[in-house]
Amino acid sequence: MSDGFTLTANAAFAEPDLPSGNVFVASQSGSAIGALASRGKEMGVGFRGLVSTGGELDLTLGEICLSTVDDPAIESYALFMENITGAGHLRSFARAAAERGKPVMAYKLGRSAEGAGLAVSHTGALAGDDAVADALLADLGIARVTTFEALLEGQHFARAVELGASTKRPRVCVVSTTGGGGAMAVDCLAVRGADLSGPSAETIARLAESGIAAGHGALIDLTLAGTRYDVMKSALDVVLSAREFDAVVAVPGSSARFQPELAVKPIADSVGDGGPLASFVVPSAPDALRMLRASGVSAFSHARVVCRCRGIGVRASRSPRRRQ
Repeated sequence: MSDGFTLTANAAFAEPDLPSGNVFVASQSGSAIGALASRGKEMGVGFRGLVSTGGELDLTLGEICLSTVDDPAIESYALFMENITGAGHLRSFARAAAERGKPVMAYKLGRSAEGAGLAVSHTGALAGDDAVADALLADLGIARVTTFEALLEGQHFARAVELGASTKRPRVCVVSTTGGGGAMAVDCLAVRGADLSGPSAETIARLAESGIAAGHGALIDLTLAGTRYDVMKSALDVVLSAREFDAVVAVPGSSARFQPELAVKPIADSVGDGGPLASFVVPSAPDALRMLRASGVSAFSHARVVCRCRGIGVRASRSPRRRQ
């Protein structure tokens, strides 16, 4: 398969200069392919291929994805689903992807009765109970996201965690250079069920050795001091290696828009230094977002997207996949 391969009857064919990359997109909606292609281009997310399945009179979404799992250039999958057809094929694909360490994320319509009805009228497929679909996707190890943006923005993070159902509340550390932005992330994560009990005494002491006063709260707010490369990098070095956290969310403030080399570059440089790392960039800062994504950090432009990406809500691995 060649980079950027696009198979759809939609006008997505007209999208120029699609960035090549390692995400394979499969969609039961041709229009969604166009939207994902254009949004991915804007985000700096590169594609290995994009295919829309239409009414699936012949090949199902699961069969198409299964045929690609041995492509070494594909590292993760993004699925846009209007319904679940060919559950057996989907299960075979999900199992094969998991065996190869390639996470699968899905955005599925039909959470409301009205949305399910629209999916039926559009594709002609039978409607199903969304709770059943939710349980099936979880059983298959497919991370279901609840916002369209998270389907692409969460790809890097999905590669750094162990996807799968878990009753354990993920322990998340939030490090920020902006109290307001950090509090937004904490608030959203807490509502979504994350454990934000704060750093241990050992971690607080290690931060203090680097001149960082962490306190005992849910947020490690570096304030303006965090806009120095060495301060942000030192803080991340400590919390990413702290055993009490399953994941870390770094939240840079206004400096991300004007001077990304100060607080954003140390986040980009921290990929692979410990546990899973994501970032919520508070201002409108496209250059910062691209820098983070290019380095392998899932960078989110809205706090609610960070929290609604099920990558945060699933079992986290203390041995994240490192970039090759």
